[in-house]
Amino acid sequence: MKWKIGIILILFVIISIGIGCISEKAASYDLKYNFQKGAKFTYDVQYFTKTGDFTTTTPMYVEMTVLNTTDDVIYTETEIESITHGNKTASEYTVKMTRSGRILKSNFTNLTIPEIQPELPNMIPYPGKMIKRGEMWSVPVKKAEDFTSLEGLKMEYEIEGTKNYTCLGPKKVSVKGGKFECVGVKSEINFTLNISDSNRTEYTSTTGYISGESWVDSKEGFLVISTYNVDKWIKLNLSSPIYKEMGFERIYREMHTNAQITSEVIIIE
Repeated sequence: MKWKIGIILILFVIISIGIGCISEKAASYDLKYNFQKGAKFTYDVQYFTKTGDFTTTTPMYVEMTVLNTTDDVIYTETEIESITHGNKTASEYTVKMTRSGRILKSNFTNLTIPEIQPELPNMIPYPGKMIKRGEMWSVPVKKAEDFTSLEGLKMEYEIEGTKNYTCLGPKKVSVKGGKFECVGVKSEINFTLNISDSNRTEYTSTTGYISGESWVDSKEGFLVISTYNVDKWIKLNLSSPIYKEMGFERIYREMHTNAQITSEVIIIE
């Protein structure tokens, strides 16, 4: 009799686990940035970069504030403080985007391209429909804009690429900012970025690949924690009149950089 009871208990456990797995796989998620006016999210970001034999660590403090919202549009302002080699720098930008994360308008104080900068929080474009674990969606990237360099030069950039995303399903995540029911999003981004001056003289050409995952709040869509790896192959144009006098039309230098970026929400107001 006891062995019959034991078998029944084992079968019950197996069935329960099976039902749990089926239910998790069948769960659907409608990811959106359900932000309210006045909400504020503060992130601790660690940025490790390796170029050749040189490694740089850049701690960053990122604070995003929701300035206003409508039924489908969100207006945000983000302030960034970073420290490199003991020097503190600050920058900020504003973004107008849909609740699914499509950027409608942006204003940056320097060269900032959110499509290829995973250290900037809450920039994942969600699919705008219900998704399940394992489902994928893609977003093309193609745009050209003007900007002013730190030296005050008028510059232009063109970027083209593809952003591929996969839903990783649910997970409970505990960070400094609290405990959250999250949905994971795996990211893979390929891009080519060309930067030139106003005369269309190419200064740099960058080919990049970004991979990583973000865990976002399942109800409000904000980033909770993320880890990314960024590889860039950069070709610098070092040409100058001096080289032309020596018979060289263009002089280039090529280099590879690798970065690991971790972000974690530490304060939600």
